[in-house]
Amino acid sequence: MPLAVAYGLRNRGIDVETASELGRCGLIDEEQFRYANAEGSVTVTHDEDYVVLAAAFLAVRETFAGVAYCHPNKRLGDIGWLIRQLIWLHQQLYAVDMQNHVQYL
Repeated sequence: MPLAVAYGLRNRGIDVETASELGRCGLIDEEQFRYANAEGSVTVTHDEDYVVLAAAFLAVRETFAGVAYCHPNKRLGDIGWLIRQLIWLHQQLYAVDMQNHVQYL
């Protein structure tokens, strides 16, 4: 996700961490996913691999904190739209609602 998305969410009081800011770029997807889950953080991504990881976790009855997935071609370049979608998601769904859930944006 573009850092502008993180900044836009933070400006609205939403706690956000990015792999880049945490120095976690370059780690494999499963390591990133496990880290987010350990932190209780929903993974926000354009990467379809996280949808596959979520399914794999469910297949072995392993829980995950949630995934908010936006196809990379959907509203490409419309950061404001993505920020609004994530704000809506944050306002409508509690952590328990997102557990083991993939929300398609």
